[in-house]
Amino acid sequence: MDFRQKMFEIRNKNTALIILVIYSTLIAMKFTCLTAFSKASMPVLALTLIIIQLSSCSCKASLDVYPKRTQTTTEFTLKGKGFPANTQIHLSVANQPEPLPADPVSLGQVVNSDQKGEFESTWSVNYRPAGTDTQTRKPWFSASDQKGCNGVKDVSSAYWFAN
Repeated sequence: MDFRQKMFEIRNKNTALIILVIYSTLIAMKFTCLTAFSKASMPVLALTLIIIQLSSCSCKASLDVYPKRTQTTTEFTLKGKGFPANTQIHLSVANQPEPLPADPVSLGQVVNSDQKGEFESTWSVNYRPAGTDTQTRKPWFSASDQKGCNGVKDVSSAYWFAN
């Protein structure tokens, strides 16, 4: 699992961390006016909410990218799995080689995962002139249901350039 995919997972766990911070703040402030819970029940409540939040993250999404060179383009086949079944998946690419934008760019496609949570799609890029790759960026593709379930895969910038 690479850094970007780990960051997507961490975002899903932020609720648990917020609950922990709130609990710690309440204790530090010696909050005494709890209407629904006693101070003794706060640790149990916080732990229960953390467990519920962590267990509710059932997304096991992954994305694989298979580049295939042609005479004038590279055709990328994107295969995703572990997404929610029968869900729209938004595809994008980011950190493209210079002078293309580094910001995420939609591939202009929304695909639907099947009943197993899998999908397949293709996207092509025309070659840039040979020898102009600065190799300062490592492009990556992203597939997202835009509800916290994401797959990320990086590829070599060389696929954007003629040999």
